Amino acid sequence: MFFLSGATSLVLEIAWSKELSYILGNSLYSSATVVAAFMCGLALGSWILPKLTWGLRHPMKTYALLQLGIGVLGFVSIPLFRSTTPLFAGLYGLGVEHPQLFLILRFAVTFVMMILPVLLMGMTLPAVVGSLAQQQGDSSAVAGRLYGINTIGALTGTFLAGFVLIPGLGLLRTCLMIGVIDFALGLWLLKFGGGMISASHEQANKTAVIGVSSRATRLFELLFFVSGGLSIVLELAWFRLLANVLGATVHAFTNMLVLFLLGVGLGSVVGASLLKQSKNWRVEIFFLQAMIGLCALVTITFYNELPYWYGHLYWLLSGGESGAGYIVAQLVISGLVIFPSTFFMGAFFPYALHLYQELRSQESLPVATGRIYAFNTVGGVIGSLAAGFLVIPALGISGTIAISALCGWLVALGFLLLLIPGIGKVEKLNYLVIVSVLTLGGLLVVPPHDPLLTSQGLYLSMTTEGVLSAVEEQREQNPSQLLYYQEGIHGSVAVVANEFGTGKVGLRVSGKPVAGAGHSDRKHLVMLGQIPLLLHPNPKRVAVVGLGTGITAGHVLSHESVEKVDILELERGVVEGSRFFNHINGQPLQDPRTRVVLEDGRIFLKYTDQTYDVITSDPISPLVSGGGNLYSREYYQEAAGKLNDHGVFCQWIQNEGLSENSYRMALKAMDEAFEYVYLFAYGFDSVVVGSRQPIQVDWQKLVQTYQSPKVQELLVPEGLTSIYEFLTYFYGGKEQVQTFLSSEDVANTDDNVKLEHHIPFEFYKREHNGASEKLLVQTASGRLKALKELIPGIDLKVFVEQSLRHPPLQFTSAHNHLFASLKEEIQELNLGLDSATLLEWHMARKTKEDVARQYQNLLNSVKTALKEKDQETLRPLLEEALTYRYGSGYYTAGIMLGEILLKQARLEETIQVAQKIRMDHPAFIEAYQLEIQARLKGNDKEKARQALALGLTYLPNDPRLMELSKSL
Repeated sequence: MFFLSGATSLVLEIAWSKELSYILGNSLYSSATVVAAFMCGLALGSWILPKLTWGLRHPMKTYALLQLGIGVLGFVSIPLFRSTTPLFAGLYGLGVEHPQLFLILRFAVTFVMMILPVLLMGMTLPAVVGSLAQQQGDSSAVAGRLYGINTIGALTGTFLAGFVLIPGLGLLRTCLMIGVIDFALGLWLLKFGGGMISASHEQANKTAVIGVSSRATRLFELLFFVSGGLSIVLELAWFRLLANVLGATVHAFTNMLVLFLLGVGLGSVVGASLLKQSKNWRVEIFFLQAMIGLCALVTITFYNELPYWYGHLYWLLSGGESGAGYIVAQLVISGLVIFPSTFFMGAFFPYALHLYQELRSQESLPVATGRIYAFNTVGGVIGSLAAGFLVIPALGISGTIAISALCGWLVALGFLLLLIPGIGKVEKLNYLVIVSVLTLGGLLVVPPHDPLLTSQGLYLSMTTEGVLSAVEEQREQNPSQLLYYQEGIHGSVAVVANEFGTGKVGLRVSGKPVAGAGHSDRKHLVMLGQIPLLLHPNPKRVAVVGLGTGITAGHVLSHESVEKVDILELERGVVEGSRFFNHINGQPLQDPRTRVVLEDGRIFLKYTDQTYDVITSDPISPLVSGGGNLYSREYYQEAAGKLNDHGVFCQWIQNEGLSENSYRMALKAMDEAFEYVYLFAYGFDSVVVGSRQPIQVDWQKLVQTYQSPKVQELLVPEGLTSIYEFLTYFYGGKEQVQTFLSSEDVANTDDNVKLEHHIPFEFYKREHNGASEKLLVQTASGRLKALKELIPGIDLKVFVEQSLRHPPLQFTSAHNHLFASLKEEIQELNLGLDSATLLEWHMARKTKEDVARQYQNLLNSVKTALKEKDQETLRPLLEEALTYRYGSGYYTAGIMLGEILLKQARLEETIQVAQKIRMDHPAFIEAYQLEIQARLKGNDKEKARQALALGLTYLPNDPRLMELSKSL
């Protein structure tokens, strides 16, 4: 029964944490609030029950009543939480000027909401210990075994919640079901636990004995408090590390917690068994505590290997053919890091309880259990806050673990020297020397954690055959460079340059690539910044959800009508790291119209009283735990409520990395939240626009805005000189979206949490081909009509020509269908375009095969011209090569062309070429060398120094650039 109650309690905790993330946010502040309130309730419950004489004299009846109470409160918990939104909105308003006050008030309200059910959960351990102690004797081994069984039940509940209940039933029905189970358990105990209830009467006095406090007991309580704190510090450091290795998915976090609880639970059961047979338990308690830190130190030695081990395990265990294979791989990797230390944490518990009873003059088992559990849990609360807000951001992962191991050694030392009687001084000294040498020696020899290795996001690319071995081959001569790394409060942030030798720069958050400087990587960011601004008649106030590289915000600010931009970014490290993208983002943080709000974007929009003309949202992928909060119907409804009249909401939804079904669920959520929806797509990314009123754009104003100098300054380098080129990304309106969604019944919601739980399975089983081509095909019908309704003044003939001559290269197989659909609609609309003209435009298009063949022919011509040293022929060939932005020789062609221009003293053209190619490849040195040489030839040392400074930003301490600096 105690196994079952442990399982149900963890299911409730996980469901509550997710539900409260919609109210409090998906930040560390919010999760810390929930965890602290939960653990405080457990501690308070375990502390209070031993003081209630009736509860200890009737422990089984007390346990039954506790389960009844937990069942009732669990049943009503989700509706109760959801009813508090207006209250939190009021508190948020108070906290606008005083954010610390808001944190305090938020904790207070959350504590009040959770305290009663969690208080009852905390009371269950001393109650059950009291009941079994009456049956089996007042032995700390009994408590240790029960604690272990309850913890193993908790890990079972964790696994079921993460993989079965919440994805299958949703949050509300999960809590309703668990409430019924807890209530039924309480009724069963009342009805069939009579024998145990009677036994409690016979041993009433013995059950409630409270020991005497002393200096030794107070020192024990302090050490056990610190031990609890260190355990949680280690847990958070491990979870932060493994999130980078395994991916910060809901499945990964579930597996990490399962391994943590397995170690503690199994360790406690084994420790209880060993304690019963131990003849030298005083020595063993010292070594058990010391082993927690020692094992943590040992695991540091292979942290840098974990991404590769995970990749090999993934392929060893079926390589994506089975969902179970990737889960087992995650469990194994998590176990290597977490299990050794947590096993000793669990084994330490019954030993510590035995010592505490001895120090408290044989205090009864339930009283002692409740007290030390309370001290340990409160220590965990302090440890979680310290780790998240102070220790990990300041010391990093390996530093945090090393300091925790050192502190664990000090705790073990305290137990040995100050508390454990019956061991001679010489023997104590011997034990102390052994553990000290191992601990301090370990601190000196363990290799530091290399954040570059664990931030490369190998877990994303390893699912493609051959990538893992290719990455390993490059490891020794890894060209990548870590430009920026910060263990932030909410996650790790890294900016990586020249990854895999591409010369590009990428932003990583918790190991997940979220944005890059490459041309194709940033196109959707350009669309997010331009599309909603172009569709709004007069955008003045804009909210940007997620700063990322700053590209979207920069494009928003290119519009002169914009008066104020609020950038909602959760992690300060992203704000600091965005400077490495200043060469392409327009430097939005330097614009006086910009305000950065360090807050969960959804929570800000949920509670703020401000409204906007445009809200553009670039959330992290729903693959990431918590990311689904920004893809739910409720989020879109909240955003819609913050739009002014004729306001426009815009969001990126990835096509690649999702199955077609998952993409439909995300799109359907937005379709249900907005009366009018418009779909734009480029390659494997889509940008969806929502509005409460129909959008109609004035053609002349649209062209004028598009051709304004500041907008063109950012769009021309992206190859988007014509408004018609830009509009070919338009796929349709509400009718086309609903046609595409006709086979989908389920939208992603806050309650069903579909995306977060389904996408990891799809990704690792390689069932994520996406919806890109089907999206193009199924929205083709009626596209012209929808575009004419959106922009009445557009010349559809020009649009049709652009669409037929330049259809999406990635989807060559869909070109004929696109042609047939356009041809049919052109006849319906009487556009006056004959079939011969349409066919001519269609046949003039390029397919992937055409482009590949032409590019290869071009490269062959370049090689021939080089061999023959024919400069006159070579130069136009190189200029043509620069039109193939995705070509493998793009950068090399640019350097060769620049060198020719430099020799011809065409300095401005040389500089233009150098600046163009380094936009996509800022971590290659040659473009900087080329520009510096051209600047020096033109006697412009100041601009040469600026180019050098920019080069050193992406190639810090490069000896070639350092040598150049001497001449400047």
